[in-house]
Amino acid sequence: MTADPHGVDGGTGGDRTKGGSTDADGTDAVGREEGATEEGGTEEGGTEEGGAKEAATRGRGRLPPDEAFAVLGQETRLDILRILGDADGELEFSALFDRVEYDTSANFSYHLEQLVGHFVERTEDGYGLRQAGRRVLEAVLSGAVTDAPVVEPTEIEWPCQHCGASTVEVEYVEEQVGIYCTNCPGQYGGARAAEDDALPADRARIGYVHLPPAGTRDRTAKEVLAAANTWTVMQAQSLHRGVCPRCAAAVVHDLDACGSHDASEGICDACDRRFAVASRSTCTNCGFELGGSAIGRLHTEPDLLGFLFEHDVDPFASDSASTLEVADFDETVLATDPPKVRFTFGIGDDRLELLADDDLDVIEATRRTTTDADD
Repeated sequence: MTADPHGVDGGTGGDRTKGGSTDADGTDAVGREEGATEEGGTEEGGTEEGGAKEAATRGRGRLPPDEAFAVLGQETRLDILRILGDADGELEFSALFDRVEYDTSANFSYHLEQLVGHFVERTEDGYGLRQAGRRVLEAVLSGAVTDAPVVEPTEIEWPCQHCGASTVEVEYVEEQVGIYCTNCPGQYGGARAAEDDALPADRARIGYVHLPPAGTRDRTAKEVLAAANTWTVMQAQSLHRGVCPRCAAAVVHDLDACGSHDASEGICDACDRRFAVASRSTCTNCGFELGGSAIGRLHTEPDLLGFLFEHDVDPFASDSASTLEVADFDETVLATDPPKVRFTFGIGDDRLELLADDDLDVIEATRRTTTDADD
């Protein structure tokens, strides 16, 4: 599978995570106001039982973001989540205390109670993670809220899906793998590529694909690109079916069709794109977005998937050739307002034509062979 395997160009969207802050001693200020001092575990006049009831109450409804970050803004509490996440089952208080290796049980009890209710569940068998706690732990372990690795531009043996060059350049920054060709105008040409910071004049962008920071660990630059392709295809499948892969909220789609498209020289002067039809999917809740050519959206269509699998092309495998490498592709814009487009895919003598409306929903699929066309 080549870079930007299905015409998907990952957008940066609005999925930036912001953390909270703590006091100099590592204890969150909000936590103190809610009922405890470090030394005694409870505020004067308060009880651990009362703190536990408050924590349990927090878990029954929505926890405001500022309170959530305040609760999590302490190293011991994150350690508790890690230990519970590694455990085979629920842990009793004594076992959890021993594994965290905290200094006093009173202080440890206070920190534990701040998590109980929303992030941690307490039962007769001990303590275990609730789903919110697991999601926090997943975010931490993925590096999404803690790591910012960078892979400097590296040339790898990976064919450009547009010109067939045997190598491309890849880099990783801000949870995105950038893919560039030094032999052709890429997918957007110089006009679009100029938006990239410090992009060399001889390098054109093919696309961006998403990957959490953990995906770069112990991987070469080529392996990072392969992992990012798989990750982005997975996200695209969810987005294109109307469900955000980050938060599961509803997604809206935007389609842009160039009515005077001419990419005979590689990039169209009218739209600064290689392809006439561009699609972008955006989450209505968290702002996460993914965009690129319409080919990416069409890979959710059963007719196209069946056509590809019949010809031993697996669009979901990271080591498989991309659709653009194995199939002839053509798009005909029939109308622009609203858009109506005919897409044609050809492998050997077989042809698949998809007629799509302004939502890029296929309203007609036709299979034929080149022999049929000659007749």
